[in-house]
Amino acid sequence: MLAALSVRSPIISPVLGVDPGSLTTGYAFVVETGRRLVVRDFGEISPPAKAPLPRRLLAIHDALESKILAHRPECLSLEALFVAKGLQSMMKLVYAKGVVLLLAARHNLDVFEYPALTVKKSVVGYGQAEKRQVQFMVRQLLSLADLPRPDEADAMALALCHLQARKARLLAGSTP
Repeated sequence: MLAALSVRSPIISPVLGVDPGSLTTGYAFVVETGRRLVVRDFGEISPPAKAPLPRRLLAIHDALESKILAHRPECLSLEALFVAKGLQSMMKLVYAKGVVLLLAARHNLDVFEYPALTVKKSVVGYGQAEKRQVQFMVRQLLSLADLPRPDEADAMALALCHLQARKARLLAGSTP
């Protein structure tokens, strides 16, 4: 008699990586199919810089929500906050991140946060990597024709970091 095998079907829902900002929010939908990493969609949401902050946040919300509805991601990967900027910049970043977290809750997405050092180490192999190095490695890993813009690359790196962390948890026997 043959024993039943537990075969994990390939994941077809992408991981959404988001690099929030009140002026530019990068996003990327990355999926692993077999041994290939594929970016299904990526870009930047850039509301008018002169618009009042609430209007910029609404523009980020609306644009990102339409992308979520189109791609139906399985989860969201974000960078954990760090305190290194001025208070005003930090507050605007927190507001933008709050919009992204609200969307995650509204669409029942699990949220995973990773420190910048972890993201850079998982993608570049070095936690102190510069933005240009992240852009280059993301381009290589996802077989992109062109170098992505910095916020796009950061969003892709966040999605890639989560895919790698999930794979490590699965290998260790933990829940994804």
